[in-house]
Amino acid sequence: MKKIFLIIFLMVSLISCKQNSGSILETFETLSAPEEAYEIDTTSKNQELLLLVQDSAMENPDKFAGAFNQSVDFHDKTTALTAQINEVKDVIYDFIGETENFSNKNKTADSLLFNGDQLSETGLILKTAMNNYKVSTGDQLYFYPEAEKAAKQIINTKINKEEPDDNLDSFVYRFKGLPSIEVLTELSLMQQQVLKVETLFLEALLKNPLE
Repeated sequence: MKKIFLIIFLMVSLISCKQNSGSILETFETLSAPEEAYEIDTTSKNQELLLLVQDSAMENPDKFAGAFNQSVDFHDKTTALTAQINEVKDVIYDFIGETENFSNKNKTADSLLFNGDQLSETGLILKTAMNNYKVSTGDQLYFYPEAEKAAKQIINTKINKEEPDDNLDSFVYRFKGLPSIEVLTELSLMQQQVLKVETLFLEALLKNPLE
């Protein structure tokens, strides 16, 4: 209940300070529905597409059996990333909710995502999840350019275990110094875009299953 109240409070706060937060509010205004409604609608559509692939595989296994396996695998990767993003969002919600007036919403999330010049444990979880999604879906997306392009626009980080700072700048540029409320917005948008990538992938898979 506290989390729901916090979300409502933050949305109202964003609207009330529209002129001072133009860029982030423009992002909110471009959404066709609230975050939860969007995710429910998109998830429902993706579930319908998954069932279509399953039905196609049952009716024509020679053509769609491989597509069915691909759809389940891709869905698992999508679900894993969105779940891990939710874990990071929960950490930020808790940080904002530490104060009665939610004043922490205007403080940066740097202390949550970074430890000096390095990533914090939470930051590492987020970046690793993004990187795992990028690497694991690359071969599947390669054959479907529209979905591949959409994925590249949202996932642009990597981790080199031998050189922890390798390509850290893109992650820093994306999140460091942002108010906590803006980081939440960025993460919510990422989840919506990831679900959209799954939609594009499943639609393309139905039109052109890889045998």
